[in-house]
Amino acid sequence: MPTSLPRILASASRLNPHDFDIAELHAMRLDGETIAIDDAFTSVDEPHTLALRLGVLSSLMPARAIVECNSALWVYGALPRPPAVHSFCIPVGGNSRPVAQPRLRVREVALRSGDVVEVDGVSLTSPVRTAIDLVRLNAVFGASEAETLARLFSECSVTVEKCVERLDRSPGIPHRIRALARLNRTLEGWCA
Repeated sequence: MPTSLPRILASASRLNPHDFDIAELHAMRLDGETIAIDDAFTSVDEPHTLALRLGVLSSLMPARAIVECNSALWVYGALPRPPAVHSFCIPVGGNSRPVAQPRLRVREVALRSGDVVEVDGVSLTSPVRTAIDLVRLNAVFGASEAETLARLFSECSVTVEKCVERLDRSPGIPHRIRALARLNRTLEGWCA
């Protein structure tokens, strides 16, 4: 295998003249030279960094979209595998067209200053906003979600206190009370 391959060799949604065709990529995967990462392929030697995961997602993203929820959790390394359906958002009034793709979910959300970060030209919700979305939007918040939250906190140096502070500055945010209760329960569990 050549030594100077691009980080992302190809994906189902993005092929260019320098990419291998899909049969070659699967053959290289069977030979142990590449691995699949979501719908893309990369060298087995390529570290699975935030930038790599975000690069894979950038080919799927609608224009002006922001990576959020489980997709952001995966990009930050809090989820071991990519979600089956990727989540993106656009700011309220963003004038974006609906996306009709089975693996994408796009919603319009209200964002505040500090809710979005940019990495390598791709926007995603900040670790604090991602943690808040996890605790306020999931209908069920069990041990699996608590472990995901703990991994996000560890990977991104986020704290319960930062999340509570952000929620305190947003009294009108939907499911705020649920989020605060879950954060407090998580904090109590870690202190016990």
